[in-house]
Amino acid sequence: MLDDDDGGGNGGAMVIGKYANNFGVAWQERDETEYISVGELGKGSYGKVEKVILSADRIDYFRGKNKRLREFARKVFTGSFNEVIESASREVHNLMALRDNGICNATVACYLQHFVGRQSQRFFVVTEFVDGQTMYAISKENQKRNLRTPPDQFRMLLASAMGGLVYMHAHNVAHRDIHRPNLMVVNYGKFDAHIVFLDFGIACVGVDECRAQPLQIPEHMSPEMLRAEIDSKKLSMPEYKASDVWFLALSFFLLNRTRPLFVLNTPTTAPSGTDVLLAERDAENKRRQKASQAEIQAAIAKIIDLKRQQRKAQIDARRDLLHQQLSLLQKDASGRSKFADNQLLPQATEDPYAGHVLEQMLALDWHRRILPQVAKKYFEKYSLVTSPAPPASTKKASFVFP
Repeated sequence: MLDDDDGGGNGGAMVIGKYANNFGVAWQERDETEYISVGELGKGSYGKVEKVILSADRIDYFRGKNKRLREFARKVFTGSFNEVIESASREVHNLMALRDNGICNATVACYLQHFVGRQSQRFFVVTEFVDGQTMYAISKENQKRNLRTPPDQFRMLLASAMGGLVYMHAHNVAHRDIHRPNLMVVNYGKFDAHIVFLDFGIACVGVDECRAQPLQIPEHMSPEMLRAEIDSKKLSMPEYKASDVWFLALSFFLLNRTRPLFVLNTPTTAPSGTDVLLAERDAENKRRQKASQAEIQAAIAKIIDLKRQQRKAQIDARRDLLHQQLSLLQKDASGRSKFADNQLLPQATEDPYAGHVLEQMLALDWHRRILPQVAKKYFEKYSLVTSPAPPASTKKASFVFP
Protein backbone atom coordinates (compact mmCIF):
# COMPACT_ATOMS: atom_id res chain seq x y z
CA MET A 1 0.00 0.00 0.00
CA LEU A 2 1.40 3.38 -0.96
CA ASP A 3 2.00 5.79 1.91
CA ASP A 4 1.58 9.07 0.04
CA ASP A 5 2.47 11.35 2.92
CA ASP A 6 5.96 9.98 3.50
CA GLY A 7 7.46 11.70 0.51
CA GLY A 8 6.14 9.92 -2.50
CA GLY A 9 6.28 6.16 -2.54
CA ASN A 10 8.25 3.05 -1.96
CA GLY A 11 10.98 1.43 -4.01
CA GLY A 12 13.32 4.40 -4.30
CA ALA A 13 16.19 6.15 -2.61
CA MET A 14 15.29 9.33 -0.73
CA VAL A 15 17.56 12.19 -1.79
CA ILE A 16 16.80 15.14 0.50
CA GLY A 17 19.75 17.40 -0.34
CA LYS A 18 19.44 17.24 -4.10
CA TYR A 19 15.68 17.73 -4.07
CA ALA A 20 15.48 20.24 -1.21
CA ASN A 21 12.70 22.80 -1.73
CA ASN A 22 10.86 25.60 0.05
CA PHE A 23 7.78 23.46 0.69
CA GLY A 24 9.47 20.63 2.59
CA VAL A 25 8.26 18.06 0.06
CA ALA A 26 10.46 14.94 0.01
CA TRP A 27 11.10 13.32 -3.36
CA GLN A 28 12.08 9.74 -4.15
CA GLU A 29 13.48 8.30 -7.31
CA ARG A 30 11.33 5.60 -8.91
CA ASP A 31 11.34 3.59 -12.09
CA GLU A 32 9.12 5.68 -14.35
CA THR A 33 8.39 2.64 -16.55
CA GLU A 34 6.05 1.46 -13.78
CA TYR A 35 3.55 3.56 -15.74
CA ILE A 36 2.63 3.35 -19.40
CA SER A 37 1.39 6.47 -21.17
CA VAL A 38 -1.78 5.84 -23.19
CA GLY A 39 -2.49 9.39 -24.32
CA GLU A 40 -1.90 13.09 -23.76
CA LEU A 41 -4.52 15.04 -21.81
CA GLY A 42 -3.09 18.54 -22.09
CA LYS A 43 -0.08 20.84 -22.27
CA GLY A 44 0.96 24.00 -20.48
CA SER A 45 3.92 26.12 -19.47
CA TYR A 46 4.71 23.50 -16.79
CA GLY A 47 4.99 20.60 -19.26
CA LYS A 48 2.22 18.12 -20.06
CA VAL A 49 -0.39 15.82 -18.51
CA GLU A 50 -0.68 12.21 -19.68
CA LYS A 51 -3.24 9.50 -19.11
CA VAL A 52 -1.34 6.49 -17.80
CA ILE A 53 -1.91 2.94 -16.59
CA LEU A 54 0.25 0.78 -14.36
CA SER A 55 2.53 -1.67 -16.17
CA ALA A 56 1.63 -4.36 -13.63
CA ASP A 57 -2.08 -3.80 -14.29
CA ARG A 58 -1.55 -4.32 -18.00
CA ILE A 59 0.27 -7.62 -17.45
CA ASP A 60 -2.42 -8.88 -15.06
CA TYR A 61 -5.17 -7.71 -17.44
CA PHE A 62 -3.84 -9.77 -20.35
CA ARG A 63 -3.32 -12.74 -18.04
CA GLY A 64 -6.97 -12.48 -16.99
CA LYS A 65 -6.17 -11.65 -13.36
CA ASN A 66 -8.11 -8.38 -13.37
CA LYS A 67 -11.03 -7.18 -15.45
CA ARG A 68 -10.10 -3.54 -15.95
CA LEU A 69 -7.12 -1.26 -16.31
CA ARG A 70 -6.97 1.52 -13.75
CA GLU A 71 -6.33 4.90 -15.33
CA PHE A 72 -4.45 7.82 -13.75
CA ALA A 73 -3.35 11.32 -14.73
CA ARG A 74 0.40 11.95 -14.60
CA LYS A 75 1.77 15.48 -14.76
CA VAL A 76 5.24 15.69 -16.28
CA PHE A 77 7.20 18.84 -15.43
CA THR A 78 9.74 20.29 -17.84
CA GLY A 79 12.12 23.22 -17.56
CA SER A 80 15.18 24.16 -15.56
CA PHE A 81 15.82 22.10 -12.43
CA ASN A 82 15.47 25.00 -9.97
CA GLU A 83 12.15 26.13 -11.46
CA VAL A 84 10.74 22.62 -11.70
CA ILE A 85 11.65 21.49 -8.18
CA GLU A 86 9.79 24.48 -6.71
CA SER A 87 6.72 24.35 -8.98
CA ALA A 88 6.34 20.56 -8.67
CA SER A 89 6.82 20.69 -4.89
CA ARG A 90 4.32 23.55 -4.61
CA GLU A 91 1.67 21.51 -6.40
CA VAL A 92 2.28 18.42 -4.25
CA HIS A 93 2.13 20.60 -1.14
CA ASN A 94 -1.19 22.10 -2.26
CA LEU A 95 -2.73 18.74 -3.16
CA MET A 96 -1.68 17.20 0.15
CA ALA A 97 -3.30 20.10 2.01
CA LEU A 98 -6.63 19.10 0.45
CA ARG A 99 -6.63 15.60 1.95
CA ASP A 100 -8.08 14.54 5.28
CA ASN A 101 -6.23 11.49 6.61
CA GLY A 102 -5.82 10.00 3.15
CA ILE A 103 -9.36 10.87 2.05
CA CYS A 104 -10.05 13.22 -0.87
CA ASN A 105 -13.12 15.29 -1.57
CA ALA A 106 -15.08 14.48 -4.73
CA THR A 107 -14.73 18.05 -6.00
CA VAL A 108 -10.92 18.07 -6.33
CA ALA A 109 -8.62 15.86 -8.39
CA CYS A 110 -7.26 13.37 -5.85
CA TYR A 111 -3.48 13.34 -5.26
CA LEU A 112 -1.95 9.86 -5.28
CA GLN A 113 1.81 9.96 -5.68
CA HIS A 114 4.86 12.01 -6.70
CA PHE A 115 8.36 10.95 -7.67
CA VAL A 116 11.45 11.69 -9.74
CA GLY A 117 11.89 9.37 -12.73
CA ARG A 118 15.06 7.38 -12.30
CA GLN A 119 15.68 7.25 -16.05
CA SER A 120 14.93 10.83 -17.10
CA GLN A 121 15.30 12.70 -13.79
CA ARG A 122 12.00 14.43 -14.57
CA PHE A 123 9.44 15.25 -11.88
CA PHE A 124 6.07 13.48 -11.94
CA VAL A 125 2.87 14.04 -9.98
CA VAL A 126 0.18 11.35 -10.22
CA THR A 127 -3.49 12.08 -9.53
CA GLU A 128 -6.72 10.29 -10.26
CA PHE A 129 -7.91 10.39 -13.86
CA VAL A 130 -11.12 12.40 -13.96
CA ASP A 131 -13.28 11.16 -16.82
CA GLY A 132 -15.31 14.08 -18.12
CA GLN A 133 -15.27 17.22 -20.24
CA THR A 134 -13.77 20.55 -19.33
CA MET A 135 -16.21 23.43 -19.08
CA TYR A 136 -14.25 25.08 -21.88
CA ALA A 137 -14.88 22.12 -24.21
CA ILE A 138 -18.59 22.10 -23.30
CA SER A 139 -18.99 25.83 -23.93
CA LYS A 140 -17.23 25.56 -27.29
CA GLU A 141 -19.43 22.62 -28.29
CA ASN A 142 -22.52 24.56 -27.23
CA GLN A 143 -21.46 27.48 -29.43
CA LYS A 144 -20.73 25.21 -32.37
CA ARG A 145 -24.11 23.48 -32.18
CA ASN A 146 -26.05 26.57 -31.05
CA LEU A 147 -27.00 24.90 -27.77
CA ARG A 148 -27.25 26.07 -24.17
CA THR A 149 -26.64 24.24 -20.91
CA PRO A 150 -30.17 23.57 -19.56
CA PRO A 151 -31.19 25.61 -16.48
CA ASP A 152 -31.32 22.58 -14.17
CA GLN A 153 -27.83 21.47 -15.26
CA PHE A 154 -26.47 24.97 -14.84
CA ARG A 155 -27.78 25.16 -11.28
CA MET A 156 -26.51 21.69 -10.46
CA LEU A 157 -23.02 22.47 -11.73
CA LEU A 158 -22.84 25.85 -10.01
CA ALA A 159 -23.97 24.27 -6.72
CA SER A 160 -21.31 21.58 -7.10
CA ALA A 161 -18.59 24.13 -7.86
CA MET A 162 -19.51 26.26 -4.87
CA GLY A 163 -19.39 23.12 -2.73
CA GLY A 164 -15.86 22.58 -4.02
CA LEU A 165 -14.88 26.10 -2.96
CA VAL A 166 -16.35 25.44 0.49
CA TYR A 167 -14.06 22.42 0.83
CA MET A 168 -10.97 24.18 -0.53
CA HIS A 169 -11.42 27.31 1.52
CA ALA A 170 -12.12 25.30 4.69
CA HIS A 171 -8.60 23.88 4.19
CA ASN A 172 -7.32 27.45 3.79
CA VAL A 173 -6.42 26.82 0.15
CA ALA A 174 -6.96 29.46 -2.55
CA HIS A 175 -6.96 28.04 -6.08
CA ARG A 176 -5.99 31.27 -7.90
CA ASP A 177 -6.33 29.76 -11.38
CA ILE A 178 -10.04 29.05 -11.80
CA HIS A 179 -11.13 29.19 -15.42
CA ARG A 180 -13.02 26.87 -17.75
CA PRO A 181 -10.10 24.58 -18.75
CA ASN A 182 -9.51 23.81 -15.04
CA LEU A 183 -13.14 22.91 -14.33
CA MET A 184 -13.87 19.30 -15.25
CA VAL A 185 -17.54 18.43 -15.69
CA VAL A 186 -18.32 14.81 -14.86
CA ASN A 187 -21.50 13.19 -16.23
CA TYR A 188 -22.59 16.31 -18.08
CA GLY A 189 -26.29 16.24 -18.93
CA LYS A 190 -27.09 13.60 -16.31
CA PHE A 191 -28.77 13.75 -12.89
CA ASP A 192 -25.45 13.39 -11.06
CA ALA A 193 -23.42 15.94 -13.04
CA HIS A 194 -20.78 17.67 -10.94
CA ILE A 195 -17.60 19.75 -11.09
CA VAL A 196 -14.07 18.61 -10.24
CA PHE A 197 -11.37 21.28 -9.83
CA LEU A 198 -8.08 20.61 -11.63
CA ASP A 199 -4.57 22.08 -11.61
CA PHE A 200 -3.43 23.39 -8.23
CA GLY A 201 -0.07 24.47 -9.64
CA ILE A 202 -0.31 28.11 -8.48
CA ALA A 203 -2.64 27.56 -5.54
CA CYS A 204 -1.52 28.54 -2.06
CA VAL A 205 -2.15 27.47 1.53
CA GLY A 206 -2.59 30.34 3.98
CA VAL A 207 -2.02 34.05 3.54
CA ASP A 208 1.79 33.95 3.92
CA GLU A 209 2.15 31.48 1.06
CA CYS A 210 -0.34 33.39 -1.08
CA ARG A 211 1.55 36.64 -0.62
CA ALA A 212 4.88 34.95 -1.30
CA GLN A 213 3.57 33.24 -4.43
CA PRO A 214 5.58 34.64 -7.34
CA LEU A 215 3.30 33.31 -10.07
CA GLN A 216 0.24 35.20 -11.28
CA ILE A 217 -1.96 34.85 -14.35
CA PRO A 218 -2.05 38.36 -15.92
CA GLU A 219 -5.57 37.84 -17.27
CA HIS A 220 -6.81 36.94 -13.79
CA MET A 221 -7.61 40.23 -12.09
CA SER A 222 -10.42 40.55 -9.59
CA PRO A 223 -11.59 43.98 -8.33
CA GLU A 224 -9.82 43.49 -5.00
CA MET A 225 -6.62 42.42 -6.73
CA LEU A 226 -6.67 45.53 -8.91
CA ARG A 227 -7.41 47.75 -5.94
CA ALA A 228 -4.51 46.20 -3.99
CA GLU A 229 -2.23 46.81 -6.97
CA ILE A 230 -3.32 50.45 -7.24
CA ASP A 231 -2.94 51.07 -3.50
CA SER A 232 0.31 49.03 -3.23
CA LYS A 233 -1.24 46.81 -0.57
CA LYS A 234 -1.26 43.07 0.03
CA LEU A 235 -4.40 40.96 -0.09
CA SER A 236 -5.81 39.24 2.97
CA MET A 237 -6.74 35.55 2.88
CA PRO A 238 -10.49 36.36 2.70
CA GLU A 239 -9.73 38.48 -0.38
CA TYR A 240 -7.81 35.63 -2.03
CA LYS A 241 -10.80 33.37 -1.41
CA ALA A 242 -13.24 36.01 -2.64
CA SER A 243 -11.20 36.24 -5.85
CA ASP A 244 -11.78 32.50 -6.37
CA VAL A 245 -15.52 33.20 -6.24
CA TRP A 246 -15.12 36.01 -8.78
CA PHE A 247 -13.20 33.85 -11.27
CA LEU A 248 -15.68 30.99 -10.86
CA ALA A 249 -18.51 33.39 -11.71
CA LEU A 250 -16.69 34.56 -14.85
CA SER A 251 -16.27 30.92 -15.91
CA PHE A 252 -19.96 30.11 -15.47
CA PHE A 253 -20.93 33.33 -17.19
CA LEU A 254 -19.18 32.06 -20.34
CA LEU A 255 -20.79 28.61 -20.27
CA ASN A 256 -23.76 29.81 -22.33
CA ARG A 257 -22.31 32.95 -23.91
CA THR A 258 -19.95 33.63 -26.79
CA ARG A 259 -18.97 37.10 -25.54
CA PRO A 260 -17.17 37.53 -22.22
CA LEU A 261 -18.51 39.58 -19.36
CA PHE A 262 -15.89 42.21 -20.03
CA VAL A 263 -16.57 43.77 -23.42
CA LEU A 264 -13.14 45.19 -24.07
CA ASN A 265 -12.42 48.37 -25.97
CA THR A 266 -9.00 47.30 -27.16
CA PRO A 267 -6.84 50.26 -28.32
CA THR A 268 -6.79 50.71 -32.09
CA THR A 269 -2.98 50.66 -31.95
CA ALA A 270 -3.03 47.01 -30.82
CA PRO A 271 -2.36 44.33 -33.46
CA SER A 272 -5.52 42.80 -34.87
CA GLY A 273 -6.25 39.16 -35.60
CA THR A 274 -5.66 39.96 -39.27
CA ASP A 275 -2.18 41.29 -38.49
CA VAL A 276 -1.30 38.03 -36.74
CA LEU A 277 -2.79 35.93 -39.56
CA LEU A 278 -0.79 37.81 -42.22
CA ALA A 279 2.40 37.36 -40.18
CA GLU A 280 1.73 33.63 -39.85
CA ARG A 281 1.16 33.34 -43.61
CA ASP A 282 4.39 35.23 -44.27
CA ALA A 283 6.31 32.81 -42.03
CA GLU A 284 4.74 29.81 -43.77
CA ASN A 285 5.60 31.21 -47.22
CA LYS A 286 9.20 31.69 -46.15
CA ARG A 287 9.33 28.05 -45.04
CA ARG A 288 7.91 26.83 -48.36
CA GLN A 289 10.28 29.03 -50.36
CA LYS A 290 13.15 27.67 -48.24
CA ALA A 291 14.27 31.12 -47.18
CA SER A 292 17.32 31.49 -45.00
CA GLN A 293 17.06 30.35 -41.39
CA ALA A 294 17.55 33.94 -40.23
CA GLU A 295 14.56 35.15 -42.30
CA ILE A 296 12.34 32.36 -41.00
CA GLN A 297 13.35 33.06 -37.39
CA ALA A 298 12.66 36.78 -37.90
CA ALA A 299 9.18 36.00 -39.25
CA ILE A 300 8.45 33.75 -36.27
CA ALA A 301 9.73 36.44 -33.88
CA LYS A 302 7.33 38.92 -35.47
CA ILE A 303 4.39 36.58 -34.82
CA ILE A 304 5.42 36.15 -31.19
CA ASP A 305 5.79 39.92 -30.74
CA LEU A 306 2.40 40.67 -32.33
CA LYS A 307 0.69 38.12 -30.06
CA ARG A 308 2.51 39.58 -27.04
CA GLN A 309 1.31 43.09 -27.95
CA GLN A 310 -2.19 41.78 -28.54
CA ARG A 311 -2.31 40.01 -25.17
CA LYS A 312 -0.91 43.04 -23.32
CA ALA A 313 -3.53 45.29 -24.94
CA GLN A 314 -6.32 42.93 -23.89
CA ILE A 315 -5.01 42.76 -20.31
CA ASP A 316 -4.68 46.56 -20.15
CA ALA A 317 -8.19 47.00 -21.56
CA ARG A 318 -9.59 44.56 -18.99
CA ARG A 319 -7.88 46.43 -16.18
CA ASP A 320 -9.12 49.79 -17.49
CA LEU A 321 -12.71 48.52 -17.62
CA LEU A 322 -12.45 47.04 -14.14
CA HIS A 323 -10.99 50.31 -12.87
CA GLN A 324 -13.97 52.18 -14.33
CA GLN A 325 -16.34 49.85 -12.51
CA LEU A 326 -14.47 50.39 -9.23
CA SER A 327 -14.77 54.14 -9.70
CA LEU A 328 -18.53 53.76 -10.16
CA LEU A 329 -18.67 51.52 -7.10
CA GLN A 330 -17.25 54.29 -4.91
CA LYS A 331 -20.23 56.47 -5.92
CA ASP A 332 -22.76 53.68 -5.38
CA ALA A 333 -23.22 52.57 -1.78
CA SER A 334 -25.21 49.49 -2.84
CA GLY A 335 -22.08 47.65 -3.97
CA ARG A 336 -24.00 46.02 -6.82
CA SER A 337 -22.14 44.97 -9.94
CA LYS A 338 -22.55 47.21 -12.95
CA PHE A 339 -22.76 43.99 -14.95
CA ALA A 340 -25.90 42.87 -13.15
CA ASP A 341 -27.46 46.30 -13.67
CA ASN A 342 -26.81 45.89 -17.39
CA GLN A 343 -29.02 42.77 -17.31
CA LEU A 344 -26.32 40.57 -18.72
CA LEU A 345 -26.86 37.77 -16.23
CA PRO A 346 -30.11 36.45 -17.76
CA GLN A 347 -28.03 35.73 -20.86
CA ALA A 348 -25.90 33.37 -18.80
CA THR A 349 -28.72 31.17 -17.49
CA GLU A 350 -32.51 31.05 -17.44
CA ASP A 351 -32.49 29.48 -13.98
CA PRO A 352 -33.55 32.18 -11.47
CA TYR A 353 -31.81 30.51 -8.51
CA ALA A 354 -28.48 30.13 -10.26
CA GLY A 355 -28.83 33.65 -11.68
CA HIS A 356 -29.43 35.05 -8.20
CA VAL A 357 -26.25 33.42 -6.87
CA LEU A 358 -24.24 34.39 -9.96
CA GLU A 359 -25.22 38.03 -9.51
CA GLN A 360 -23.98 37.99 -5.92
CA MET A 361 -20.77 36.24 -6.97
CA LEU A 362 -20.05 39.21 -9.23
CA ALA A 363 -20.37 41.92 -6.57
CA LEU A 364 -17.54 44.36 -7.18
CA ASP A 365 -17.13 44.90 -3.44
CA TRP A 366 -15.71 41.62 -2.15
CA HIS A 367 -17.29 42.23 1.28
CA ARG A 368 -20.69 41.92 -0.43
CA ARG A 369 -19.76 38.92 -2.57
CA ILE A 370 -21.60 35.76 -1.61
CA LEU A 371 -19.64 33.25 0.46
CA PRO A 372 -19.46 29.72 -0.97
CA GLN A 373 -20.96 28.22 2.20
CA VAL A 374 -23.92 30.62 1.98
CA ALA A 375 -24.45 29.71 -1.68
CA LYS A 376 -24.21 26.01 -0.79
CA LYS A 377 -26.98 26.35 1.81
CA TYR A 378 -29.07 28.37 -0.64
CA PHE A 379 -28.81 25.65 -3.27
CA GLU A 380 -29.63 22.99 -0.68
CA LYS A 381 -32.78 24.92 0.17
CA TYR A 382 -33.73 25.31 -3.49
CA SER A 383 -32.48 21.96 -4.74
CA LEU A 384 -33.90 20.30 -7.81
CA VAL A 385 -36.85 18.27 -6.58
CA THR A 386 -36.53 15.68 -9.33
CA SER A 387 -32.82 15.11 -8.71
CA PRO A 388 -31.56 12.39 -6.37
CA ALA A 389 -28.82 13.01 -3.83
CA PRO A 390 -25.54 14.40 -5.24
CA PRO A 391 -22.53 12.09 -5.59
CA ALA A 392 -20.71 11.01 -2.45
CA SER A 393 -18.62 13.85 -1.03
CA THR A 394 -15.59 11.73 -0.23
CA LYS A 395 -13.54 9.04 -1.88
CA LYS A 396 -10.59 6.93 -0.84
CA ALA A 397 -7.23 8.12 -2.07
CA SER A 398 -5.20 4.99 -1.50
CA PHE A 399 -4.37 2.55 -4.26
CA VAL A 400 -2.18 -0.54 -4.34
CA PHE A 401 0.97 0.17 -6.32
CA PRO A 402 3.72 -2.27 -7.25
